[in-house]
Amino acid sequence: MFSQTFILNNDVGWTQNKWTNPLKDLLKFRINYPFTDLQVSTGVFGSTQIIYNIIGMLFVTLFFYFSYRSFKEMSSDKIFNPNAIKWLQRFGYLNLIFGILSLVEGIGYNKISTSSFFQFFFLVFLGSMVLFIVAFFKKGYELQSENDLTI
Repeated sequence: MFSQTFILNNDVGWTQNKWTNPLKDLLKFRINYPFTDLQVSTGVFGSTQIIYNIIGMLFVTLFFYFSYRSFKEMSSDKIFNPNAIKWLQRFGYLNLIFGILSLVEGIGYNKISTSSFFQFFFLVFLGSMVLFIVAFFKKGYELQSENDLTI
C-alpha cells in the first residue's frame, strides 16, 4: 500500500554530482508524502538523521494534537473544566521537554546555532506561558465550582 512512501535503496533519486558521488555505495532512505512522489525527508541510512526526523515529526504531531484537544475542551459550555486543565498542562510540558531536549542535543553535538537557541527559547517560553495560563484555569475552575455550589 505504501510502497512508494518509504524507499530504502542505494539510489533514492539524488542527483549524481561531486557531493553525492562519494555516497553512491551507501544505503539511503527517502520518505515521501503518502500517495505522492513529493519528498518529506531523505538521508543516509544508519545515521542519526532519521532518528531526529522521527522525533521532530512526533513533536509536531503531539503539538497539534494537544493544542486541538485543549481548544476542544475550552470550547465546551464550561471553559474552566478539569479536562481543559489536563490538556493545557500536557501541552505546556510538551513544549518545555522538547525545548530542553533541543538544547541538550545542540550542546551534545557542539552545534549550538542561533536558530537552535531561538528554538529552545521559543519552546521554553511557550511552555512557561501555557503553564502560567494553567494556573489561571485552576483558579477559574475553583471559583466556578464554588459558584455552582452556592447556586
